[in-house]
Amino acid sequence: MYRLFGSLQIQIIVVCAASLLLLIPNPYSRSLIILGFGALLYAWEKRLKMLVPASPGVMFWLGNVLSYIVGGVGMATLQNAWGDFGLRYLNDALLYLGLGFSSYLLGAWIAGKSIIPKTPRTLFREFKFQDWKLSAFCILFIAPVILSSEARSGGTLYYNLITGAIQSIESVPLILLAIYLYAGRTKWWLVASLLGAAFVVPIEGMMIGYGRSKLIFAVLALALLWLALHQWDGIRLAKRSKLIIVFLPVFVISYFGVMSAYRNSVRFDRNMSTEARGQIFRESILSTSSDGFVIESLTTFTARLAQAEGLELLGSAQSGSIEKYGWTEADLKNVLFSYVPQVFFPEKNEGLGRDIMEYYGFTIWNNIPPTLLADSFRRSGVLGVIIVYLLMGMLATWMAIFLNDRWGSIGPFLALFLGISSMALVSADAVTLLQFYIYRMVTSGAVTVALLYVTGITSR
Repeated sequence: MYRLFGSLQIQIIVVCAASLLLLIPNPYSRSLIILGFGALLYAWEKRLKMLVPASPGVMFWLGNVLSYIVGGVGMATLQNAWGDFGLRYLNDALLYLGLGFSSYLLGAWIAGKSIIPKTPRTLFREFKFQDWKLSAFCILFIAPVILSSEARSGGTLYYNLITGAIQSIESVPLILLAIYLYAGRTKWWLVASLLGAAFVVPIEGMMIGYGRSKLIFAVLALALLWLALHQWDGIRLAKRSKLIIVFLPVFVISYFGVMSAYRNSVRFDRNMSTEARGQIFRESILSTSSDGFVIESLTTFTARLAQAEGLELLGSAQSGSIEKYGWTEADLKNVLFSYVPQVFFPEKNEGLGRDIMEYYGFTIWNNIPPTLLADSFRRSGVLGVIIVYLLMGMLATWMAIFLNDRWGSIGPFLALFLGISSMALVSADAVTLLQFYIYRMVTSGAVTVALLYVTGITSR
């Protein structure tokens, strides 16, 4: 695949042809074209010496595939729900998404031709994985959340400064765990500690039924990180590793079915005893033996991935039932003043994320994201999608190349953080996307580097 699509000229020809084929009004053919864009992104980012497949373009593409194809097309097909809420606009959304990825590829080409990446080198060999250093790293993640009574009671200031900061880098322990496992370490309690650090914030919600997909995305991210390290060093996967990867979908569907049954029984009851929850969990595991478990799990899984509210928002903008929002002075302030604390900028982040969905009446109680595709379209239509995805392709590619070539293994570590974080950007709004590159990557990167240095895992 790399040799076939490694040439920029061939990629340009393929993308132009694929963009024309997107005009065929068929959701399955449009889905296949979007899947093909993933191969092009993989080939281009590999040519730019990125840590594929845990690179920003491939991971962002994967997040969209899970949402719109596995979730949207899967749900519509399994339930014959093409005319239902949100899904009635899925076919058009796939057209705009395909155009968006054409633009993302153009941005990645522009960035890749303007910066020459350095020769690949050995990475992460200087990381020190002594037991006490990894333990200290995990404690710095876990202790502030567990030991603080204010964190348990939901104190706003503490949550924003400490718990929120930890949550913003919750993928960092997964990156460290992938490197630890790749280095040949197998101490189960350290593996468990790193996993615990990754789930220290969402675990309470998961115990009462929230966050069913958290573990799924964590396992997926861990597998892709591990594959990226093998790819970087040119090491072929062992047969056992290949078998594990092949059976990952079985684990995903089984786990989601079990957790859905658990969620339906617990019903978000925070006062339920641990014994009662344990009994419900055991009963949920036993439900895997029922005749309709697989189909029911697939149906529930695809429904969870399909972001119907975002599709409905896009459809409302397309039909003209809501006016094009455009780009406002408030948006510009939110980008330019990203580093200004909210105490000095009270309207910071107002009108973004959940506020968008509340404004249009899609949610009043749940944190439902607008999705990047819908927010780009409701601002400026197809042109908005093209501009946002083009800019994203340029920024993500420039940043990944910049990080890969600097600061020993610290830069590539942050590049992996950029890549894993990109999978979730499918749910972001356009302004939050820009804030991610100019603010979140800098602040989260600084916290990550500080943790690695303070714990002595790296000194370079």
